[in-house]
Amino acid sequence: MRITHYFDWDWQGAVVVELENGQATAFFLGQKTQKWVKASPTDILDLFHKASELTKNEFETSYGVIGSDIPELPNPTLD
Repeated sequence: MRITHYFDWDWQGAVVVELENGQATAFFLGQKTQKWVKASPTDILDLFHKASELTKNEFETSYGVIGSDIPELPNPTLD
């Protein structure tokens, strides 16, 4: 799994990841829990249409380092 995009989505951190099978999915940080939530297909479209894309450094400055300041990404499964 490799992070391909970082976003600021309505004050929430979000990432798009490429999976080993070549498909992609996304996760965003829950506003109250700071746990990763798997994005729906509609959410993923919103990321690219409405959210602000960030560099990795900008993401880490705003939200923290994944696996250090904020939780590791969950093991993704495709529904």
